[in-house]
Amino acid sequence: INKNILFREKIRFKNVNFTLNNIQDSSVNFTIEKDKISCVSDYDISVSNMPPTGDPPLIFKHGTVFDVNKMSLLTINGNKYMFSDFSYSEEKRLFSMSNNMSSVNNPNRTIDALILKIKVGNEIKKVDLTGRKGIYPNNTKFSIGNLEFNLTYGPKFYTTPFAIFLKDFQLETYPGSMNPASFASEVEVIDGAIRFPYRIYMNNILNYKGYRFFQSSYEPDESGTVLSVNHDWWGSFITYIGYTLMILGMISVFFFKKTRFNSLSDKMNKLKKSTLILFFSLFSVSGFSQSDVNYLDSIEKYKINEYHSENFEGLLIQHDGRIKPMSTFSSEIIRKLSIKENIYNQSSSQVLLGVLCFPELWENIPLVKVQNKQLLEELNSKNDLVSFKSFFNSENGAYLFDKKLNVSFNKSENKKSKYDKELRKVTERLHILKSLLYTDRHNSLLTIFPNLDSSNHKWSTELNIPHEIADTIIFTNMLNYYLLSVKSSYHDTNWEFADTVLHITKKYQIDKGGELIPKKWKIDLEILYNKLDIFHQLFLLYFFSGLISLILLFFQMFYEKKWIDNSIKFIKWVIISGILIHTIGLISRWIISDHAPWTNGYEAMIYTVWATMIAGFIFSKKSDLTLSATTLVSSILLLFAFISYLDPTITNVVPVLNSYWLMIHVSVIVSSYGFLIMGGFLGLLCLILMIFRSKTNKQIINLKISELTIINEKTLIIGLFMLTIGTFLGGIWANESWGRYWGWDAKETWALVSILVYAFILHMRFVPGLKGKYTFNLASVIGVYSVLMTYFGVNYLLSGLHSYAAGEKVPIPMSVWISVLIVIIIAILAKLNNNKK
Repeated sequence: INKNILFREKIRFKNVNFTLNNIQDSSVNFTIEKDKISCVSDYDISVSNMPPTGDPPLIFKHGTVFDVNKMSLLTINGNKYMFSDFSYSEEKRLFSMSNNMSSVNNPNRTIDALILKIKVGNEIKKVDLTGRKGIYPNNTKFSIGNLEFNLTYGPKFYTTPFAIFLKDFQLETYPGSMNPASFASEVEVIDGAIRFPYRIYMNNILNYKGYRFFQSSYEPDESGTVLSVNHDWWGSFITYIGYTLMILGMISVFFFKKTRFNSLSDKMNKLKKSTLILFFSLFSVSGFSQSDVNYLDSIEKYKINEYHSENFEGLLIQHDGRIKPMSTFSSEIIRKLSIKENIYNQSSSQVLLGVLCFPELWENIPLVKVQNKQLLEELNSKNDLVSFKSFFNSENGAYLFDKKLNVSFNKSENKKSKYDKELRKVTERLHILKSLLYTDRHNSLLTIFPNLDSSNHKWSTELNIPHEIADTIIFTNMLNYYLLSVKSSYHDTNWEFADTVLHITKKYQIDKGGELIPKKWKIDLEILYNKLDIFHQLFLLYFFSGLISLILLFFQMFYEKKWIDNSIKFIKWVIISGILIHTIGLISRWIISDHAPWTNGYEAMIYTVWATMIAGFIFSKKSDLTLSATTLVSSILLLFAFISYLDPTITNVVPVLNSYWLMIHVSVIVSSYGFLIMGGFLGLLCLILMIFRSKTNKQIINLKISELTIINEKTLIIGLFMLTIGTFLGGIWANESWGRYWGWDAKETWALVSILVYAFILHMRFVPGLKGKYTFNLASVIGVYSVLMTYFGVNYLLSGLHSYAAGEKVPIPMSVWISVLIVIIIAILAKLNNNKK
């Protein structure tokens, strides 16, 4: 191939390697592998994006191997080359990956194949048949000898005694976004002279003559709808009766005298009162240390007026399909940038307004979180917060990691290192911060002006001279005008002008927003929810009340003082008030989000903590120690919700969760996790008591171990029943949504594993070699890991239909392995001391 060629035609290469020769006795080698092409040259190569984006070209030194993207312009020693597309000849071979056909709900929507060897006499022919569940199969015709064959591979076809006509498919998205809120099929049932319309959507099925049609999915281009159907009325009826009898049987256990649960209650009543000695180690977390005092002084100097920032919090914005107050938006943005709720002694709304109004200051302020040691070293930063300007070359303004970012994007997901993933996160944070620092009328984030004439009611960043206020203020862009008014008010130390402009903008939102505007009391509730930060405050309340309660119980063991008894009662009421506040917080989040507060990882966690506290409260009548220990472990769970990968952002619910089954199934099954986790913690306490048991305290420690073991077993019984009931209720929900009870989805499978694990733990007493308090308590601790896998591991390590609550895929945290090591050490020490005594 000669030099100075602009490749605009699609080229088919016979070989996978080719070379551009005779460029001053140097060569450029290209290698094609699957769907990508890589290059290496004896010259430095400049690569530019086409069409031009304004970004500087990437320079690859001679001898460097790099991937060439389509429509990239290569400059080699003054010569320019471009690949508009490329392909190559290859031999395709089919091989087996699974014995089952791909599901129609598979997001990859792959084609399956069936490989046949057909023999007629001595002649053998190999035939590949392709097909997929849910699509019409292709015919494959061929002949062998004197025989003609016509084979297909795909679904079987059944004829219903009636017809269904699709009148319309409707996809509704959340306002201002492409996220689906619901999708439905408007159909007409045609059965002879009988014709009637029906609307099929998620969780609303068409049931006619025993045939049940479910809204399964839709074509990506919205050209068609996909319905699933089953015909099993008697099967569903009998199955539901079986589920009902099972649930009634489990509930009746708590009301009949001759059951294991009530026999445990009788044993508990015979035990004497006792106390417990425990020491808890507190781990301090070091905060961020800011060394640049000058910038901190500047931040304080240019601090936005507190009264105006609170007024600004009530301004509405359309973001991620929700109409939310700036209080929520600013909190989400600052948390996204710095992984902090508040920073530099300012509220999130003050920081956001400061960034918008004084970008020349805030681009130098450490605001972007970096959680990779290598990346921090390359930035020459000792702190994990880095300023925006630090990421760009001071001379030409180029992004320092542009080349590395391109290399990272070309890697497959499984080959990306922690450095690559953190670089992508940091770059995303920089894009968000850049859009705020250099905001203009085309900014896509600050969509604060309703535009009901637009498609999907998408709000805008622009407002051109509203007629109703044209006589008052003349302007071309309200957003920039408001930001200028804030700067002017700051310099004049008079915020009346900015308040007026903000009031005009709010009035415009109410007048033009229509039904999209939430009620004022609901907006005020969301702002109050953000300010109170209920669940963070509950962590402090639970931690200190639980810790103080344990210390007082320790003193109560040795000293019979009235003030100790009264203090314990007071702390108990403090804990109960915390449970009430927790309940109010969940209800508030429910009202704000318009759905039950357990649809994502963060919500499920705070709900699990609530269920754990309820479990501790239920058993507090038998043991004050149980409530104290439960309160302390609940505080640790809440702490995990703040420092882990869980995002507290209030989001819209996906269509399949927009159902009353969300309240029934999820609330029951997540509540079970609270009881099971509490049982594991009580088991751990029993093992620790076994370690510290001696001749002097043997009697009281044994009584306490017996007391906690009984409560532990009762807790696990309740947890197992709730987990089982919740799982089978999930089967009913699946049957009502998708037309099948069980699909061996990862979440379903691990829920079943957890049921079997705890069923085994509760029946170990029937196995002679597995009897005893030590074995039972150790098993209850180990069982928690199956709950953690069902609760977190499936969401963050695996994928499936239950990935609504998932965040970004993450590795198994080191804390998990540390906890395993701690449990092993405690178990060994408890076993040794248990055998000795």
